[in-house]
Amino acid sequence: MKKCKISLFLSVCILLGCLSACTNPFLQELPTDGVWYCEELKISIDFALYQTVGSHCAKLYDESGGYEEILCYVDYGTGIFFCSEDCADVDILAGDYTFIANVLVVTSREDGTKYSFDKV
Repeated sequence: MKKCKISLFLSVCILLGCLSACTNPFLQELPTDGVWYCEELKISIDFALYQTVGSHCAKLYDESGGYEEILCYVDYGTGIFFCSEDCADVDILAGDYTFIANVLVVTSREDGTKYSFDKV
């Protein structure tokens, strides 16, 4: 009887271990609304738009105030990726993000530079 209880206990532990692997403890929260802008990159992200249409939510501004619509992809973990709408151009930025104290910080995977996006 004791072996049966131990076997049942171990089976439940293994099942719980497998189920816990279905969640990602490194998943970061993102803003759910508002437009967030990075002065250094001259990129804005509309997170309300991201919630409805996905990757078609970012703009890259030029010096004259005009802009080009760009794509913003967010992976399941902490990755974020910006590219042109046709993704044929050189990637604009690939990095990892954190969202703490109402500041979205993207750290470039290329050189480690940190870019802050603030809500406007």
